[in-house]
Amino acid sequence: MILRLLDTAKHRDAIHQIRRRTLQELGADPDHPSSKPLDYAVYLAAYVEEGDHPAGLAEAYFFDQAFPSYRESPFAAMELEEVCPPTEMGYMRTIYVAPEHRGRHPVYLYLLLAMGHLFRRMGAQFGAMTTLADSRTLAKLYARTGGCRMGPVSFPTVPHALALYLFDVGLIARHPRMRRAVDTLEIGREPMMTLAERRLASAY
Repeated sequence: MILRLLDTAKHRDAIHQIRRRTLQELGADPDHPSSKPLDYAVYLAAYVEEGDHPAGLAEAYFFDQAFPSYRESPFAAMELEEVCPPTEMGYMRTIYVAPEHRGRHPVYLYLLLAMGHLFRRMGAQFGAMTTLADSRTLAKLYARTGGCRMGPVSFPTVPHALALYLFDVGLIARHPRMRRAVDTLEIGREPMMTLAERRLASAY
């Protein structure tokens, strides 16, 4: 497996298509504006074999890049201020695995670990993700990878109940397969500096 950091401008169409599929699986309108890529997000694509179609995609950003504060977000009732400041909270809006690769390859795990590695280098202490609240399969998957269920959350664009999960980035860093996930990550010094510079620019 190879994980590649995507340039949002160059891969906008591919990211958009995966975001549309993600919204469809959540029962939301795939043509909603939230299906479009975000210029400030970090995108990682997983490739099981060389080709144009990724087996999975992870999209993440720091919480304060999208919301003025926790209280002015869909997570206002979660008391996340007690966990860490929004400048140290990563948010993974998308973690998608193509149906034909689910259960066959560790795409989800490697995307989660690699994204955790990148955001830890940029100062994240915790990461947040949402998923369908009534999905036992996803609940078990998130729990196995260190997710702590915080409670229900709702988005006006999603007709189903969602659950928020928190991940301790420090614990993710100690996952036994972290080294292997990082070894599959194609990222040099220059792209990493670009990510750090983007983060600093958004924070000040």
